[in-house]
Amino acid sequence: MSGLASIEKRIPHTIRQLLTAFYTAGYDAVLVGGCVRDLFMGHAPADYDIATSALPDEVIALFSGHCKSVGKAFGTVIVPYPGGDAEVTTYREEADYADGRHPNVVRFTTDLTKDLARRDFTMNAMAWHPDRGITDPFGGQEDIRKKRLCAVGDPNRRLQEDALRILRGVRFAARFGLKPDAAFLQAAAQEAARLKNISAERVFSETERMLTGQKPSTAFYLLEETGALAELFPELQIMVGFDQETPFHHLDLMAHTLCVTDRVAPEIHLRWAALLHDAGKPAAKFYDENGQARYYGHDKQSVEVAKRLLERLRAPNERIGIVCALIGHHMANTNPYTKKSVKKLLRKIGRERLEQLFLLQEADCACASNQGAGHVQEGRALLQEILAAKEPFSTKQLAVNGRDLIGIGIPEGPMIGYFLQRALAYTEEHPDKNHRQLLLAKIQEERRNVRWENTSAPTASAESQERS
Repeated sequence: MSGLASIEKRIPHTIRQLLTAFYTAGYDAVLVGGCVRDLFMGHAPADYDIATSALPDEVIALFSGHCKSVGKAFGTVIVPYPGGDAEVTTYREEADYADGRHPNVVRFTTDLTKDLARRDFTMNAMAWHPDRGITDPFGGQEDIRKKRLCAVGDPNRRLQEDALRILRGVRFAARFGLKPDAAFLQAAAQEAARLKNISAERVFSETERMLTGQKPSTAFYLLEETGALAELFPELQIMVGFDQETPFHHLDLMAHTLCVTDRVAPEIHLRWAALLHDAGKPAAKFYDENGQARYYGHDKQSVEVAKRLLERLRAPNERIGIVCALIGHHMANTNPYTKKSVKKLLRKIGRERLEQLFLLQEADCACASNQGAGHVQEGRALLQEILAAKEPFSTKQLAVNGRDLIGIGIPEGPMIGYFLQRALAYTEEHPDKNHRQLLLAKIQEERRNVRWENTSAPTASAESQERS
């Protein structure tokens, strides 16, 4: 259900109470922006924004000081309510965005239309009042119905005020299935260079929101069309139209990449890994003696590209580590999986990431010749076998530990780790032998056959060398 009728029924009682508090005190107040858009389109708003004729100090006084003044100079106060926080902003006009983000001039007003005129897109420039209904001076409802994305007023001016609106527009278009109008696309192309002045953190945040949308490819094709891709992500721009020259790939590199990105689940690490899994191919490309294009080592090259890009965007270290781990192993299905190789991956990246790796590999295969898809299915089956049988894949899962080894006379230090690794290797060959006494006996046998030197790894004893 969408439209005006749905808005009436879907606004929470607690939000209505906030609005009523303003009316009782003699102020005007409306729901505004994204929450009105979402309600009109039949979506549940993530949060609620209120615009009011009340000045910031009047808002604070109205709610007995139980507020957070996060942007008082810009007229913004956070008002808590049961279930969340509402951002309450005084009706205002803005001018002179010298830094390309914040207005130098803010003038409070009692004119709602002037307040709506400063907003980015027509669909975000609507307000709702319980008696007056929707105020829509710029045709946002009609644009939503016709699946159009249009800027409020002059699109160049809107983007000059804040170039991040290019990314927001692209994200909205992808999220809601809208077609940006020609004026916005032209303005975005003209103003794309301003994106270099946007902070890395803001670009990262918008990009992550694009990636977790239903169809990220729509957003990235629009970024390319507007020139924003070249400005922000030259590592991706070079992939556009890149002929892979291989029978395994019928798509150019960018088309293949975005196909994979669309196909994987909308989990942020998986989406980043899909977007960057082949980013190292342009640098890795060479031709063999038969003139065939090859990309040996492109997985490692892609890790380096991904690391540089994410560090430039100031992504969290954990995000970088997980994404790079998935990219670094995405070619592991080139050869058939074995229990040994699956266990090795379990040790390196853990069960959750291994299951994600299989999803990445499946999508990679589906967007190419499908070669290697069978290996992924085999790997997934082997993983289930290992987990079902509780076969050890790390020393922590052995039936013995360091204390047991000390108990049979092995001194603390590197010898403990060495013999635990030997026990793990033994159980990989003999999964049914993971029992305490059997492993201790095997370790005792191993110990007799090695000579440990203080500064080096163990070597075979003279006795074992004679037997070999």
